[in-house]
Amino acid sequence: RQAMKKLMKALDMDPQVTPYCLRHTYATTLLRSGVDIRTVQARMGHSRITTTMGYLHYVSVSGHPTDKLPY
Repeated sequence: RQAMKKLMKALDMDPQVTPYCLRHTYATTLLRSGVDIRTVQARMGHSRITTTMGYLHYVSVSGHPTDKLPY
């Protein structure tokens, strides 16, 4: 965690970004891309689907504000 904080500071980024934030972003991006919840479960390393569903919110694949971004 300290290494992450140091890296974020060196890159002049928000030091409150944590490994958990990155995991959540990764999982959310997978869901927004249409990856099914079981695949997300496997990639996150959760033994139970309820663990994955417990902290990942439902993400609509279409109609999201970030759809207008150029990437």
